[in-house]
Amino acid sequence: MKELGGALRNPPPARKDGPVPRYADQSELPADIEALVPGIGANRARLAVVLDLAANPDSTRSQISGRTGLRMHTAYEHLLALETAGLVSADVPAEDRHGKTPRYRLDSAALKAALAALGGLLD
Repeated sequence: MKELGGALRNPPPARKDGPVPRYADQSELPADIEALVPGIGANRARLAVVLDLAANPDSTRSQISGRTGLRMHTAYEHLLALETAGLVSADVPAEDRHGKTPRYRLDSAALKAALAALGGLLD
């Protein structure tokens, strides 16, 4: 899997109304994955989190943030969305996380099933 270490490290341009959110540099995603972004409205930053977890299971939010260049809160929002969708799990239940550092893992089987279901729509 392609290293994503610098995927999101480009500094945001200055704006009068505040900083621009950081997104994954499209050149850092594999071409077949990048095709999903405009094609089905996939989120580039969320894909970066998925790819990072695929390469680095049992990662903390801080580790994911550091490797992808996403801000901690942005990484949290994407992890929460992926967890809600059943594509990511954590070793600490959501209701018990206060003051704890959960480790996240991609549920490869669930992701494959979701992609197969999407592919099945093309048959």
